[in-house]
This record gives sequence, C-alpha cells and structure tokens, in this order.
Amino acid sequence: AIDLQMAERAAPLFSGGVEHVTFTEAARRIGIDPGEAADRFGTVPLLAAMSFGRHVPVVAESVERRRAAGPAVSLTDGVYELGRCALADRHSAVALLHERHRAAVAVPVPPPERDVRELVALTPLFAEPLGQLLQGSQSESIELADLLTDSVLCQAATRPRTPVANITETALRLVPFEF
Repeated sequence: AIDLQMAERAAPLFSGGVEHVTFTEAARRIGIDPGEAADRFGTVPLLAAMSFGRHVPVVAESVERRRAAGPAVSLTDGVYELGRCALADRHSAVALLHERHRAAVAVPVPPPERDVRELVALTPLFAEPLGQLLQGSQSESIELADLLTDSVLCQAATRPRTPVANITETALRLVPFEF
C-alpha cells in the first residue's frame, strides 16, 4: 500500500508520457532516494502503471453505487468509470496495460517482482458482477474481467477522441449478456 501511495505522488510526471521520466525525477517527486525508487519499483513503466492505482477507489465506488439496480448496471457504471479514468490518465493506463500483459505471460520483471494485476486490483471489481450475470465459474468471471479491463484500458489510452460512452459500449460487447 505504501508503494501505491508513493506511485500516486509520481503520477503528475506521466501526464506527457512515460519514456521521458527518470527515476531521479520520480524519486525527487516522491521524496526518496533514486536508488530506493529503483529498488521499490524496478522500472519507470511499472511505477507509471502503479500510479494508475489511484483510480481504483473511484472505479470501486462506481461499481458499488447502484449495486441494488443489479449486476448489469453495476458493471456498466464501473466500466464507464474505468474508461473515464483511463482517458484522463492515458500514459499511465498504457503503462498499466503493458505491465498487466507482462504479468499475464509471466515475463520476468526486475526486482522487486510484482504482479501489477494484484497491486492495481481492477479485475476483482468486475469479476463479481460478471459472476452474477453469467452464473459461471469464478475462473471464467475473472478471465472475462481481465479481458474487459484490458479492453477498456487499451481503447481509452489509444483512442483519446473516442467518447467514454462508446468505449463502454464496445467493451461490454465482450460480455455474453444483454444489457
């Protein structure tokens, strides 16, 4: 949790991209030594990905806000909010998408070894309403939640002129359920 808080403090550095940010700049922004930043985060892209974690509470809140209206509404609200956050924070969203893919294919990351999917826990937010909608196994719900999360991150980060409602609609086409 402390690393996510540190990554959040570095988030403004990524507003113009990730490739130009150094650990020296990030460490200065966070308030730690550059060597400690490198030890804690391993790579600047991982730091950028972790900085997206600051959006998890607002996405979680959107999933819960209208829970009583049913899982389809809850899921739609959460996907919309994730799209909105990813549009607003495109470079960190791309970094998160890339790091999620690295973790999924088990590409070794520099120490400390971390699975960004667990650190920036978006998948569990969508897995529960998906499980209610599909009444499938938990592993199927998690797999679809991963795909849905990746789809929203990719669309929003790479198509900044696309309205968030369109991103939401496109992503929800992955769910075999009528909304």
